Amino acid sequence: MAVFNFANASYVREDYTNGLLLGRMRQQQQQRLEAETQRLSDTYQGQINEKETDLDAKIKFKDEIGVASSFLSQTLGQAKGILSKVDAALSLVVSADQADSGYASYGKTFDGFLKRIEEDTARGGATTNPMSDREPDYYYQTRANGGGQTVFGRYIGTSYQIVDGTGKVWVPDQEYGLLREYDSYPEDPTDNNFSLEHGIRLDSASGNSITFTLNPDSGTPETRTGTVTRKGLQLMGAWYYDHLQTAEGRKEAREDLTDAKTIAKIEISRYELAYKVAKFHEEEAQAEIKGLRGEVNDLQVERAKEIQELQNRLAQEFEVANVRVQAALSLRTEYTNLIGVATGNNKLTQALLSIYA
Repeated sequence: MAVFNFANASYVREDYTNGLLLGRMRQQQQQRLEAETQRLSDTYQGQINEKETDLDAKIKFKDEIGVASSFLSQTLGQAKGILSKVDAALSLVVSADQADSGYASYGKTFDGFLKRIEEDTARGGATTNPMSDREPDYYYQTRANGGGQTVFGRYIGTSYQIVDGTGKVWVPDQEYGLLREYDSYPEDPTDNNFSLEHGIRLDSASGNSITFTLNPDSGTPETRTGTVTRKGLQLMGAWYYDHLQTAEGRKEAREDLTDAKTIAKIEISRYELAYKVAKFHEEEAQAEIKGLRGEVNDLQVERAKEIQELQNRLAQEFEVANVRVQAALSLRTEYTNLIGVATGNNKLTQALLSIYA
């Protein structure tokens, strides 16, 4: 008949109990580690989220101000191009002054400069180019959270209007080299169009009053009197300056071109200032983006470092606690053995120790 060994059963139960205790300690340690890590991570994540929100806003603003900076740089370049063409036209008049023949070509070249200037003002679209005859304003933000500046549109082209005594409106079409007639500009054009090179002659001009002849070299010339309204650079076509064929016409052209240079320079200074402001804020935003990215990176590094330090500290605490528990369990086992020896390994005593240990 087999005899049940109470002492061995006690040892087996003791090892099982010790294992449960240590396992429970490890589980609690893991739960504490996860909770402490999450708390620390959440604290940093709140700061990171705040920085990233600022960063997103700065990136969006930087993109927008970058568009404004590019647009104003382009517009500034066009304004400088217009000034260059005015200078070229002025040089042309000086050359015509020194010539003694070939004046017809000078007038045609002069009108060519006016046409190219007009094309510059419409480049990019009349509704967006602040130099076009529609004079659209251009607004751009200078702060991510609002606030900005407006660049007011101002036409610096070469168009003009003449309203004659019958109420007809005459407007140059630089692209096709024509002077077009309108019943009402620009809604109601008529079929009367005259060549700017050969179809119109200035008879007299005083202030805004003007007398001119249409088809002057034909058998049916028409003389009109009216009021001229200059626009933009305040220039007129070569026909107004006698196609640069007379000293008086060239003198008038020089004076108007000199005034046009002043107008163009004023516009250039406006666009230069607007561009510099936009570029400053663009570069400022870029610097702030770099700084915010650095701060986010620093927070992420600090979080990783503190989490690692937390894990190391908790691991050390667990190791100390584990050693202490192991020592306590070992001591209990020794006491149990000593009591067993003292009682002569009495089965009843061993059983009781196994139950209450």
